[in-house]
Amino acid sequence: MPAKIGEYRKVPGRKARGYLVRAEKALSKTTVGSKLVLSGRGEGARAWDVDGNEFLVFCGVGIDNFGFGSSLKPIRDAVYGVLEQGIAHYPTTDWHNEWSIRAAEALRDRVILSGDGLAFPARSGAEAVEAALKAMRKARPKRDLFMRFRGAFHGRTHGSLCLLDPRKPERVTSYAMPYHTLELPFPAEHHDSPLEKTVHALSTIPSALYPRINGLFIEIIQGEGGINVVDAKALSRIVDFCHTHDIVFVADEIQSGMGRTGSLWAYEHYEIAPDMVLAGKSLGGGIADISATLMRKDLSFKTLGESSSTFGFEPLKAAAMLAAFAYLEQGKIMERTKKLGDLAIKKLHEALGTHPNIKNIRGRGLMLAVEFQHSHDDPAPYPQLRNQVVGEAEQLGLITLSCGFDAHNPSIRIMPPLIISEDDLLQGIGLFREAVERAVEGRRKTAHVIKQKDKK
Repeated sequence: MPAKIGEYRKVPGRKARGYLVRAEKALSKTTVGSKLVLSGRGEGARAWDVDGNEFLVFCGVGIDNFGFGSSLKPIRDAVYGVLEQGIAHYPTTDWHNEWSIRAAEALRDRVILSGDGLAFPARSGAEAVEAALKAMRKARPKRDLFMRFRGAFHGRTHGSLCLLDPRKPERVTSYAMPYHTLELPFPAEHHDSPLEKTVHALSTIPSALYPRINGLFIEIIQGEGGINVVDAKALSRIVDFCHTHDIVFVADEIQSGMGRTGSLWAYEHYEIAPDMVLAGKSLGGGIADISATLMRKDLSFKTLGESSSTFGFEPLKAAAMLAAFAYLEQGKIMERTKKLGDLAIKKLHEALGTHPNIKNIRGRGLMLAVEFQHSHDDPAPYPQLRNQVVGEAEQLGLITLSCGFDAHNPSIRIMPPLIISEDDLLQGIGLFREAVERAVEGRRKTAHVIKQKDKK
C-alpha cells in the first residue's frame, strides 16, 4: 500500500527503481542525486511519487512558491486564457507582443533600481546572469573585472561559472573562464564580525584595480551556499564601496525573490537600490520557465541584435508572470509568509535548538536552513549526518534538500511552498526532527558495529 506522510516507505520504491534504470540509459548526468522519482501529481504543498507514496514538500529551491494542483488555479487560468486566443508563442527575438510589453512594465514597476530601469527577457536564471555580464561589458568595455562572494552560486553556464565559488565541483574545468573575478568573504549575519571582515576585505583590494571593476554580484540570501543571510551593516558598506568606485551593484534574486522572504525581493529588507536585479524560478508562477534582468537604462543593450532570447516574454510565459504577481499581492501571501517563517524558526528552535548535532538554525521568511556539526564540544562540520537526515526524511514522506559546503557549513534547506498550511508546516517540522533522531541513531549503531568488528 502507498504510504501517507509520516508513514515509513522505502525510497526508491519498485516502480521508481525501474525508472532509475531507464534514467541511466537515457539521461545525461545533471545534479540529481536523489533516488526519489516523483510523478506528475501534486496538491498544495504535497506531491506523490511514481509508487503512489505521499510526500510533504519542504524544499523546491524557490521554484514552487505557489505550490501544486488547485493552488495554481489563478495562474493556470491566465495561461489557459492565452492558449484560447490561439497564439501561445511569438518569437520575442523578432516581434513585440502585447504580453511582453505588459510583463516588462510589471517588472519595471516592481523593482526599485538606482535609476530608471529596463527589463531584458530570458528563460532561466543563468541566462539572466549571462545577460547582466554581457550588458556590463558592452556598456563599460574598459572594466574587465567582476566581484563575487565566497559561497556564491549564480548558475552553471560558461559565463556564470566565473561567479561560482571555486569549491563547487562545477567550477573545476579544463578550459579558460571568460571573465576575471575578485572574491570577497560573504558577510553572513550569523558569522562572527561580518562588518569588520568586510571592511578589511575591501581595504585589501589594490586601488589600481578600482577602474577595472565593472560589477559586483551578490545573493542577498545565499541559496546553494547554505541560506546565508547578509548582514545589514556589512551590506551597507558594500553598497557604499560600489557607489564610490562606480561599480555596478547586482542583486541576484533568482531564488530569494517572488515573496520567498516575506517581501517581493529580499533586498527590500534593506535600505538599498541595486543597479541591476536578476529574477527567475518562481517568476513564472511555478508553470512557466521565465527570467529577467532588470537594469538601469545606461547599462542596457543599445543596438539591435546585441542580445535576445527566443522564448523570453512570449505570451504564455508573460501571462503566467503577471498572474503570479497578482496572486502574491491580492492574496496577501507575503505577509503570511513572514508570519509562517517566524513560526517555523520558533518551532525549529524548540525542536532542535539544543540538539548537540545542530550548529545553527537561520533564514528569513520561508527560506530557512539547519546546519549540522559533530557536537557542541566538536563543532566540526558533519556532512555525513546531514546527508543521512535527507534520506531519513524522504522515507518519512518529507522532501528536503541539502545546501552549503561539506567542509564548511553542511546544511539542509527548508523552503516549502508559500501557500503551505500551518498544520502542514508544523507536521513537517515534527517529521524533520524525527528524521534527525533516526539519522543520529543510525550512525550510532553503525559506529558500534564497526567498533565490534575492529575488536575481532
